[in-house]
Amino acid sequence: MLTCGTVSYLITSQHLLMRDVIGKTDHEILSGEGIDEMNNVKREVMAKGIPTKREFVFNTPLFGAKTFVTYIEPVFSKSGETIGVNYVAMDITDQVKTREKMADIRVREAIQKAKETELSRSLHITEETMRAKQMLATMSHEIRSPLSGVLSMAEILAATKLDKEQYQLLEVMLSSGDLVLQLINDILDLSKVESGAMKLEATTFRPREVVKHVLQTAAASLKKELTLEGFIGDDVPLEVIGDVLRIRQILTNLISNAVKFTHDGTVGIKLRLVDKQQAGCEIENGQLHMRAHP
Repeated sequence: MLTCGTVSYLITSQHLLMRDVIGKTDHEILSGEGIDEMNNVKREVMAKGIPTKREFVFNTPLFGAKTFVTYIEPVFSKSGETIGVNYVAMDITDQVKTREKMADIRVREAIQKAKETELSRSLHITEETMRAKQMLATMSHEIRSPLSGVLSMAEILAATKLDKEQYQLLEVMLSSGDLVLQLINDILDLSKVESGAMKLEATTFRPREVVKHVLQTAAASLKKELTLEGFIGDDVPLEVIGDVLRIRQILTNLISNAVKFTHDGTVGIKLRLVDKQQAGCEIENGQLHMRAHP
């Protein structure tokens, strides 16, 4: 116990003898930041007159760094005036180390649990992905078979006697159906779904035919008083190499957006040669220009 800054009694210690501490101030026995912290708390107790309990880390040449739980209480005069403080300090270094070890164990357990939870979530996602793939594989025949049947009937119909307008409409039907079938085939290609990337194909196709089919498809579903036009530069080759399916997709999406946001006037496709390696395509509706460079 320390009264007026000096130690007056030592209960027990593995490191200190009675003669080492009695009559000495805490500054003579202890050192480190804990001393300043404890003195600040002492002043706080004297000012408020309220006891408190805190933990401090002290250093001594005899036993190194130690953690003490310290109970500090005010000392009052007979008149009730605060005249000092008494404090009792107990070495809890071992308990603190145990507490820190337990906290570290809890942290490691929490991390392990989080890893297990993440692993479980990943396994769940994997299972969901596998189920989705299985569903797509199961649906593939059911989706493609009726569509193939429709296209087969349309091809048979194309061999019959039709007038020019009917034949053009049938061409749109065949072209659109073939595009949908190819898209379904891509969707149902599990290797592409798994990799998340589509490989571009390099096939020979006629760009004029692509523009023609895109405009015919747009005209067949047109519900507005719009004029659809197609312009193809004389320098555009008769045949080019590229992924015709992707190009048709891009042009179809662009022309659909142009039609959607155009209330009257003309919507057109302009196909021109950028250089010998690539062609450029523009979708125009008089107000906006959307360009695609395959």
